[in-house]
Amino acid sequence: MARVEESERAGVAFRQVKVARVWASRGAPVVPLVRSELQPFIFPGGAVTLWQRLHSCSPVDLEKLGRTTRELHETTRGSSFAGLPRHDPFIDTHRSIDWPADWLANKDRAELKELVDLLEERWQNEAADDPLGTVIVHGDVHGGNAIATDRGLFLVDLEDAGVGSASWDLVPLAVGVSRYGDAEADLERFIRGFGDDPRGWTNFKLMCEIYELAVTSWTVRCSEISSAMASEAAVRVNGLLGRSNVEWSMS
Repeated sequence: MARVEESERAGVAFRQVKVARVWASRGAPVVPLVRSELQPFIFPGGAVTLWQRLHSCSPVDLEKLGRTTRELHETTRGSSFAGLPRHDPFIDTHRSIDWPADWLANKDRAELKELVDLLEERWQNEAADDPLGTVIVHGDVHGGNAIATDRGLFLVDLEDAGVGSASWDLVPLAVGVSRYGDAEADLERFIRGFGDDPRGWTNFKLMCEIYELAVTSWTVRCSEISSAMASEAAVRVNGLLGRSNVEWSMS
């Protein structure tokens, strides 16, 4: 399986390779690289990484996903993180908000930029001392980024991985409940498997707001793909700016 990053995102490829090598050395439940010592492959148009193709044998069980995520965290708990990339939830946000999108009013774009600045400042000043500690996090844990194989459950799509707050890997499923209308029972199953519930931590809500911003900015960047994606981006922008309570979809 090949993953291609455009030139301006070549750093994402290097980050994935660094993190994947550490996890591979510790037997972590993530998709392995193919010939990791040669990667990433750099071309004039961007960077390519190659991953082992995994074959699904059953649906992803969310309690197992919680256990797998905890197992992933434990492989690097207490480690030295020197030279490893940090998890940065804002890494693409500014660029995505600035993406040319004729449907996005200048006023709305300006409000989004203000929100980015506000949340980024709060993230730098407040989101420390996670009670669950610091580990290498996946960054976007949900059922769509996991594959149940005959060898067990593996996490895939490591583009957001890096050293960060362990609580972050529960954020996507929590936002799934609050924004996408997912069943709260699904989140509870994940938490049961994970073994800890960070929702009582003061900054967990801040993490959810930052993730909502990230997935909204992603739809802005992708809105040119189709009218459906543009409509979804508008729904998310309105929701993020407090103008609507319409559920988001997984466009």
